Amino acid sequence: MTLRRTALSMALPVFCLGAMSLWTRPAAHWLAQGPLQQGHEEVSCAGCHTPSPGSTRQQVQAKLAYSLGWRAADVDFGNGPVTSDHCLDCHERANERHPIYRFREPRFEPALQQVRADSCLGCHSEHLG
Repeated sequence: MTLRRTALSMALPVFCLGAMSLWTRPAAHWLAQGPLQQGHEEVSCAGCHTPSPGSTRQQVQAKLAYSLGWRAADVDFGNGPVTSDHCLDCHERANERHPIYRFREPRFEPALQQVRADSCLGCHSEHLG
């Protein structure tokens, strides 16, 4: 009976995750975690948010296996996180005055406690305008 109850209690979150994956671009503003970076109004969401590997079923199975302790690493559902590599695909500059790797040096450790300066979005979310 407990296995059946566990399966039923997991059915609702799995159903909700499946429904979320069916949302299309018109509903993207409901999923947005905040405003776009300035100057990116014409860039589609898919320009930075790339699909996670595997089908929806595989992602749900992997998440379930991770939550039950059968899998060592968690997986992203739907889309992976936006990383600095996504930013540098469009904004690579040959003479960058403040490259990300410099902020990972030990001397910047106190600054990293206040601002996520080890990623493009960390600094650009601090600098407005």
